Amino acid sequence: MASFLPDKKENNSSFPDSNKQDQVNNIAENPPISLKQELEGESDSFILKLRVDLRWEPGHALTLLTALYSYIYSTTGADSLDRQTAGEMWQLIQFIQNWSSHPSFRGGNPYPDEYYNGVYEILFWLGDWYFTGECPFTEPEAMLEEIQHLQQILTD
Repeated sequence: MASFLPDKKENNSSFPDSNKQDQVNNIAENPPISLKQELEGESDSFILKLRVDLRWEPGHALTLLTALYSYIYSTTGADSLDRQTAGEMWQLIQFIQNWSSHPSFRGGNPYPDEYYNGVYEILFWLGDWYFTGECPFTEPEAMLEEIQHLQQILTD
């Protein structure tokens, strides 16, 4: 009796994108170590410095936003999200805005409101993209331009 099921996905031409899908799913389940350290608030992470040292480092913030963008972009089309990573992502996005919006925090970290609001907006977009799977921009690269615009705000 003939079987209609392939012997192995990776050797069957009827699954041309299966290997790519497996890679996307693996990335979604295993964020890069540097991003995982940020999400978990490990030593020298942006969120730890924010919480413990009450210090906002603009360069570190831009690096974090770019790392989040790269990770989310690479997981587009994943079958599911890793629950732990999703929880950490949610906490990070919520905490950054809630903690750094306080007037006492802003007094010690006097960056323009336009800058802070830009960071919060990008975090919202990244979270929306991560949780819905839909990039809020027609071209995902436009989000990188928004991240780079934050640097411009600080240098003007």
